[in-house]
Amino acid sequence: MKFDLFKKIIDQAVEGKVYSVKISWRGEPLLNNHIVDMVKYAKESGIKEVAMLSNGELLTSKIAEDLVDAGLDWISFSADGTAETFDVIRAPAKFHETVEKVAYMRQYRDKKNMTKPLIRTQSVLSAFNNDPDGFLKAWEGVADRVNCIADEARDFELKELYHDPSYLCPTPWARITIAHDGQVHQCKVDYGRKKVMGNVNKESIYDIWHGENFRALRKAFTNKTALMNYAACNYCSDNVVTEKRVVDVGDKTINAAKFKGIEDIVVEGGVLTQKDRRDKAQTI
Repeated sequence: MKFDLFKKIIDQAVEGKVYSVKISWRGEPLLNNHIVDMVKYAKESGIKEVAMLSNGELLTSKIAEDLVDAGLDWISFSADGTAETFDVIRAPAKFHETVEKVAYMRQYRDKKNMTKPLIRTQSVLSAFNNDPDGFLKAWEGVADRVNCIADEARDFELKELYHDPSYLCPTPWARITIAHDGQVHQCKVDYGRKKVMGNVNKESIYDIWHGENFRALRKAFTNKTALMNYAACNYCSDNVVTEKRVVDVGDKTINAAKFKGIEDIVVEGGVLTQKDRRDKAQTI
């Protein structure tokens, strides 16, 4: 996203009393040469919470310091599993190098007696399910929080998911997703731009948010017709029925969840490709 467009969005967000802005969506934010300026502009403009997701591969010591000094509130690093598993899923990144980069950010923050950004690491459950203690130990003293999420399906060719037709998605009432070019997508899972709600280059965020497209989307959810009328909803994992799964970590048993019909990314230590997961799902 160009910096001028970003500033235009932030100015409108501040005017509309938006509390939180996440500067990332289906891409690596550190690829943007203006990322530090973006964080700084948003914070200085009055946005209370500025956050981002990153894979950490481009996190240099200089960028880590600049993000801390710019006032970033929290950052989540995608770190699926440890050692060989991480190195396969996140290639060409290396697990030990990623831990070292994140550790430097933590050390710099703590040296300045600051509490922000909160540093989180996140993994899909199957990537560390065989050694959850080892995963936690690897991030001990580095991450403030360690999070796991259920394995999701982000495959446009896989539609046979166990969707809950009565699911009332909170997103149309809570979040707006603006792509790098100013196009407003239906939501955070509409990677394929199945439904464009507006364009901030031509319309105000206020007008888009309160416009006909968003009103129709909200009505579809309240009438339980979103799955029939919105293609992106059929690729979403949020509305998939969940099954109970437990994880033993040390002396604790933690309740987790698995999306019904969605295959794990890591099975018996091996990482499945998208095609492998698709083929396996279609044989069940």
